[in-house]
Amino acid sequence: MIDTQTINRTYCFWTGATTLIGSLQSADYFNNVLRSLTIILEGLSKKFIFNKLNIIISLGEIDIRTKLFLECYTKKLSYEDVILKYCDAQLVKRFNLLRICLDGLFPHLETKIYFKSPPPPSNSIPVRAPNSKNELKNS
Repeated sequence: MIDTQTINRTYCFWTGATTLIGSLQSADYFNNVLRSLTIILEGLSKKFIFNKLNIIISLGEIDIRTKLFLECYTKKLSYEDVILKYCDAQLVKRFNLLRICLDGLFPHLETKIYFKSPPPPSNSIPVRAPNSKNELKNS
């Protein structure tokens, strides 16, 4: 039996403690998200009729506290450069590719992808690139 009522449903799935930078460096992260979404959407379409899909991706809160500083130290970059390197074109490219794949698999759905920006670090802990292993350890 298919539900034909017009109602809003919200579903969430957790992909683990994935960092923003880690997801962009991974060869498989977004493919795994696509595979999981496909399984979920195929199951839902057997029970419900829907024509819109809004996906909200939330990544990066751990990056602000750990991965960002590690990348700064190991790559000898400022934190601004690390953010620009990973959070600009690469992120947009991955989200566009995810949307294109979903459009191909589910052409009847109007798909939009949103990104929830991570909160900035607190004012009590200033953001700065570590200059030594000791500073990195204390970040």
